[in-house]
Amino acid sequence: MAEKKVTSIRIPAELLKKAQDLGLNVSKVCENALRQAVAKLEAPNTQTNGGTAFLSEVSFGKEGSWCGRRDLNPGRRRGRPRS
Repeated sequence: MAEKKVTSIRIPAELLKKAQDLGLNVSKVCENALRQAVAKLEAPNTQTNGGTAFLSEVSFGKEGSWCGRRDLNPGRRRGRPRS
């Protein structure tokens, strides 16, 4: 078995309470979810759920997805004098 490290995460108290009430091992659930995320990110061409990649580009909302809102760093503004 690989060496394990102690870490902490911040999650809503009510979510933790529900998980504990259901008898979930929060540490193991987090470990499994992290393993899945790492595996999927290491193999980005793998697709699941009918063709939707887990943690795909859309999940992160950065390059490649346009949200229609104003950019916080618009660069050169058309028609305005440069300072």
